[in-house]
Amino acid sequence: IERNIRASDIVGRVGVDGFGVVISNCPEEQLTTVANKLIAACHDAPVVTACGPIHLKVSVGGVGFPEVGQTAHDVMTQAEVARRDARQRRGIPFVHYQSSEEQRRDSREHVEIAEQVMRALKSNRLVFAYQPIVEARSFVVKHHECLLRMVERDGTVIPAAKFMPVIETLGLVREVDRYVLETAVHELTEHADASYAINVSALTANDRSWLRLLFA
Repeated sequence: IERNIRASDIVGRVGVDGFGVVISNCPEEQLTTVANKLIAACHDAPVVTACGPIHLKVSVGGVGFPEVGQTAHDVMTQAEVARRDARQRRGIPFVHYQSSEEQRRDSREHVEIAEQVMRALKSNRLVFAYQPIVEARSFVVKHHECLLRMVERDGTVIPAAKFMPVIETLGLVREVDRYVLETAVHELTEHADASYAINVSALTANDRSWLRLLFA
């Protein structure tokens, strides 16, 4: 990707298998040309492994800003909505966000979920549900897996599957994973004999700053 963009452009990883590219001073009518160039570059560069090459399938969503999106969440959400459209359409690897009613609805839902989670994060309303992990032979509980839940202000409990995909898409997963780690360590200070397993994203597991925090 970096070899096919300008020095003034920016590329960053925003998910396990997702990247965001910020193209500066690019008229919206040229977005398709840029996207097709990146798609061709990925298709022409299979990942070489000991068992043979792995050919990539790429789907791209694009959005112009500030013409359409105003905030970072808006832009990320709209690009992801367009990318999902591209993934669902056979033979159309790039979709330009056009602000259709359906796309606007999906975009609003993503932003609302992200804002809900960020508010819950600040007010400590992200909590653990402790799932016992039992040894098959002895039926003894060996440890507990900490499953993340979001508690709404009215007491409604929302499972991680309802909000984590959006958080990963919008590049906010590092903040949540840091909170998970700190919460688990706090729980261990309260229950020193406990043994916990936590879930973090693959993106966070490769983040050296998070690993330093874990060791500390």
